[in-house]
Amino acid sequence: MAQNSRTSETDSTPNTGRNDGLSRRNYVRSLAAVATAATSLGVAGTATAEDEYEVIEANGQIVTIGDETFENKLIDVSNGNDIQFNVDGAATIRNIGVHGLFQGDGFIFSITAPSGTVEFENIYIGDGANKAGSGFTHGPGGIFYHNDASADVVFKECNVQGFPNNGWYCSNTANSGSITWERCFGKNNGVATFRAANQDDTLRECVAYNDDTDYSTENGSWGGYNETSGRPLWVWEPGGITVEDCHFDAGNYNSAVVAHQGASITLDGGAVAGSTQGNVDASDAGSDPDLSLPDGVPESAEAAATGDD
Repeated sequence: MAQNSRTSETDSTPNTGRNDGLSRRNYVRSLAAVATAATSLGVAGTATAEDEYEVIEANGQIVTIGDETFENKLIDVSNGNDIQFNVDGAATIRNIGVHGLFQGDGFIFSITAPSGTVEFENIYIGDGANKAGSGFTHGPGGIFYHNDASADVVFKECNVQGFPNNGWYCSNTANSGSITWERCFGKNNGVATFRAANQDDTLRECVAYNDDTDYSTENGSWGGYNETSGRPLWVWEPGGITVEDCHFDAGNYNSAVVAHQGASITLDGGAVAGSTQGNVDASDAGSDPDLSLPDGVPESAEAAATGDD
């Protein structure tokens, strides 16, 4: 199976360790060729078309999403198997919930789209992950913006928690494309929750923090998982991203907001608990962050899959 790229938090450039030898052609597989166990389920009461979602059971497959709408899916990874989604077109991805502790080897979603706009809305990837299925130090991650991508990506009301290797790994926008996060939430993501780079990258009304939540229910070959050492916001060069009304708390980690290798960050409103590192202007931010879930962010996989707030 083709593997997603991985990285270390000590990488010195945005291109290091990003599967440079992995082309889009040999990464992509047809969605039609993927065998899934799919069942339509309705919520309690009178079911309508809006109440139903499809269940996709993880069995090691790679699913390619092209120029299409991919919606109302519950991705069941509770059996411990891997599944990866490669977003290779100007897709709309909404009402998606990942259920169960993820024990795969790479990122659940990798974005390789060469142009256009990719939209993620009402996404839940919040049951966490561990390193039992990974041979890489940092283990699996949530969402990865590939070095080959050149799309503008928008995340609205998404929830990503408990991934050892970044929640949103999007610092490859240093090369091309942009990322916008609106009312997104993440916590306890190793290395970083929000990882950005381009001056066109934007975070609005987002929340990220670390606490003592332990998402792992099984130890596996890498031992127990308790991730408290990720940067809520990490900005790579060139920096200059927009950060409006966001709330960050470092928890046990030593920095809540980090500007990397000469990048700069200005916080417009919001609040930060914990120190900052690098060229960070937090003069307009408070010190008592509101860590509650932003409006509209799903609290469970089932709520996301049905489109319920």
